[in-house]
This record gives sequence, structure tokens and C-alpha cells, in this order.
Amino acid sequence: MDVEYVPESKNKVLAGLSYLFLLLGILGVLIDVVIHYSTKNKYAKYHSGQAVWLMILFLILGLIAIAPLYFVISSGMNIELITYGINMVKIIVIFLSSAAAFAGKDFKIPIASQILEK
Repeated sequence: MDVEYVPESKNKVLAGLSYLFLLLGILGVLIDVVIHYSTKNKYAKYHSGQAVWLMILFLILGLIAIAPLYFVISSGMNIELITYGINMVKIIVIFLSSAAAFAGKDFKIPIASQILEK
């Protein structure tokens, strides 16, 4: 998405909140889907869609990282450590994405933005 203008303040807030809503889990994803289909502003629509795909990507990465451990390790301690690590990365990415959207910066999350641009 090439944003050639500075988005209005309310659209920056809506875009930034789209990422923060992900901290609510599935409820946040549902809120982002509603934002994506109800808003007419391209900036807010793009970031809400990118937030949904970001959550889907984290879910897939989490399953890929954890699934083999269920078959190899009988102790749940290592699985918990990996889960905490993935969640910490997710929270950091959510806050950085939210801060950039609040600032009105044009940024792309690699896989999510490619899916949205199709």
C-alpha cells in the first residue's frame, strides 16, 4: 500500500487500535474484521486487514513450532517455554505495528501485506 497522504487523526487511531485489538484474542480478530468491512478509509482498512493476517500467521507459526514437540517430548515444560517465546514476539510485533500505525507511517508486514495486495 502506498500512502501518498497523511491520514486523518481518526484513521490513524483506528489503524493503531486494529493491532491492539489482537491482544483480545479471537474477539480482537472479529473486531478487526468488522472494521475492515465497515470502514471506507483505505489506511484503516489496510491496517485492520493486515492485523487479521498477522494473527493468522502467528497462529500458524505457533502450531508449526509446537506440534513436533508433542510427539517427541513428554514433558510440557519445553512446550511452555516455546509458547511464551512466541507470545513475547507476538506482543512486541503488535506494539511496534500499532505505534507505526498511530504515527501514520506506511509499513508492510511481509507475508500479510502480500496477501492483502492480491
